[in-house]
Amino acid sequence: MQIILRARQAYLLNKFRSEATSLTQALLDEVRTSWDSYVRSKVSKGLPSEQVPPFGSEWQAWSELSIKAADKAWKNDALKRDEKFDMCFTAAVRSSVCRSDHVLITPH
Repeated sequence: MQIILRARQAYLLNKFRSEATSLTQALLDEVRTSWDSYVRSKVSKGLPSEQVPPFGSEWQAWSELSIKAADKAWKNDALKRDEKFDMCFTAAVRSSVCRSDHVLITPH
C-alpha cells in the first residue's frame, strides 16, 4: 500500500510541476494553502489540543511551534501522540520557505 501511495504522490507532483510553468500569484496562493493544509492535517496530530492552530492561522502559529519543537521533552510528548510527528514536522520546516510571505512576484 505504501508503494502505491508513494507512486501516486510522485505522479501528482510531476503533473503539478509540468502544469506550473511560471511563478504566479495564483500558484503561490495554492502552495501556501497546501502548506497550511499539510500542517493542519499532519503536524497537528502530534500537538496537544490546546496548541493546535485554529483553521487559517497555521502560518501565524508556526514560529511558536518551531520554538517549542526545539524542546526535547515537548517533542517527545508530540511523538507519543503521533509517531510520525518528527517526519511531518521536518517536512513542514523544509517546505516552509514556500509559505513565506516574503516571496514576491515581479511583473515582467
